[in-house]
Amino acid sequence: MNEEVSKKLELIRQTLRDSEVQGVLSRDTDWFAWATADASNTVLLTAETGVAEVLVTTEDALVLTDEIEAQRLKDEELPANFKV
Repeated sequence: MNEEVSKKLELIRQTLRDSEVQGVLSRDTDWFAWATADASNTVLLTAETGVAEVLVTTEDALVLTDEIEAQRLKDEELPANFKV
């Protein structure tokens, strides 16, 4: 697992617990890159959103995408901290 990502996920989870929120979901390219330690969810460089979303809950860290992008993201972009 990526240590940087683990720290970020714990920060997010603590914020979720403190706020009594179940999870946070984002497709924004900047937030996706931050949460995944610079992985990219973009296909078009000028777009504000990408082809995948990050969902972080108090229990899981997931990347939601379509079948076409799932394997590529696993192979090329994502740290092991995330399930696809």
